[in-house]
Amino acid sequence: MWKKIFHIDHVIVVGLVLVVIFLFKTTINGLSFFDPVKRSLDNFSFRDIYYQLIQESESEHSSNIITIVDMSSAYRRDHLASIIEDIASCEPAVLGVDIVFEGWREDTIGSELLMDVVRHTENTVFSFKLKDGKPEDGEADKLRFSGSVHSFFNDTVRITEGFTNVESDADGQTLRTFPMSRCCGNETVYSFTAQVAEAYQGNIIGETNEEDRSVIFSRTTIEVVHCDSVREHCDLIKDRIVLLGAMDDYVDRHYTPIGRIAGVEFQAYAIQTLLEHNDFRTMGTSTTWLVSILIIYLTLVLRVSLYMYLKRSGHPFAAFFTDSSIGFTFLTFLWFCLIVTSNFFAFAIYYTYMDPLLLCMGIALVGDASAFYEACVNYLLRKRFDWAFLRRSVYCISSDSNN
Repeated sequence: MWKKIFHIDHVIVVGLVLVVIFLFKTTINGLSFFDPVKRSLDNFSFRDIYYQLIQESESEHSSNIITIVDMSSAYRRDHLASIIEDIASCEPAVLGVDIVFEGWREDTIGSELLMDVVRHTENTVFSFKLKDGKPEDGEADKLRFSGSVHSFFNDTVRITEGFTNVESDADGQTLRTFPMSRCCGNETVYSFTAQVAEAYQGNIIGETNEEDRSVIFSRTTIEVVHCDSVREHCDLIKDRIVLLGAMDDYVDRHYTPIGRIAGVEFQAYAIQTLLEHNDFRTMGTSTTWLVSILIIYLTLVLRVSLYMYLKRSGHPFAAFFTDSSIGFTFLTFLWFCLIVTSNFFAFAIYYTYMDPLLLCMGIALVGDASAFYEACVNYLLRKRFDWAFLRRSVYCISSDSNN
């Protein structure tokens, strides 16, 4: 039994599968005219499908922690100042202002009024933007910044700030993660998400892994209050995190696994993820390759064992599988569904995710690689190559049956 499982034929066939996958990935990465394909593959994730399944299966509930105040219709700084005053009067636990007030405007009275309100507002986190980002050495996907843009009152009023850059969709990329921190010059700065969560709960910055985190898009409704009716909805603001931002700003909308949403809404889901101490454990590249190779090997062993059993069988139905690819194509599809379903349950229950794309490619190629290797073995046997490993091949039965 063990000789049939750990057989040199299986190792060779799996090797062929890995060579084809390697050549495919090398071709996609090496030739510039395949860039659209590469971007599509990079932007695809089974997590998006899993999130949709979770969204459809979970019962929807409203958040009792976070409320968004929509200021899409507020443009003047004196108006924004009155909105912040209204929110403060309802005694929120934390106010996060997802707006960068760049520079003084001609309406100096409005700017001075806003600065005075900011000076007297407690437990407030303001946003700023990082700029001039370049990839860090050895981490092409993580940027180091050399500059930043702050609100005009940053040098005058002592405030807490967090950056709101999400590095997501310059090319329409799907936004699935949020940063905890970035390097700006020689300083480590924290994100708006991290600062708001820290102000609300504490023990977030410093005790939480500062790597980028995956957002958990649970089926939670974030209450949205219009900026001109804040005092009428104090029950949705008191003792909560309140995020002041624009829900209808087309520029500040991002593609996510649950659709295109406003930046402030994405911040709400990210903050909720931190506060609930949820995090998906994503398997690293080496672990993904190892698990994929083992499952591809298992797939091949099961396929060949069934194939050889049916080949020896005299039952007419066996020809449906051995002489046609339809039967094994159907079984491969069922096996693929079982693996993806198992991956989904690991994602939904244990917050563990392994990208199954590599695994699926391997399973899809197993049948063709096995048939190619079988054809090579039978060809050499017909040519009377008296090699020991050919006589011991699990495919040698095909040669015997043809004599």
